[in-house]
Amino acid sequence: MLFILQTLRKGATNKEKLEFIEEAKLMAQFRHPNILQLVGICIDTDPCCLLLELMDSGDLLKYLRSNRPYIDTATNLTLVDLLKMCVDVARVRRNHLQTRLQKHSLKT
Repeated sequence: MLFILQTLRKGATNKEKLEFIEEAKLMAQFRHPNILQLVGICIDTDPCCLLLELMDSGDLLKYLRSNRPYIDTATNLTLVDLLKMCVDVARVRRNHLQTRLQKHSLKT
């Protein structure tokens, strides 16, 4: 398995660091085949960094753009494939929002 290191920009504000850490905490809770797995986080350094799984095909936008049909070129993606991707993204987003709502309910 390959990994990627995502870093917060050097000299980020405290607010940006807190947002980075909160996002990492949220990512750590996800266990879904369509979401990159957070492997580790380092907040003791400047810049802070996340260790993530590396996606074989790059991010979704890059994948879709590289498989975009052109007038003279066919694509391997069908309408059904695209609709399945839309449903997967919607499910992940729904789970993300439910997790945030549950955490918010616990705080209040």
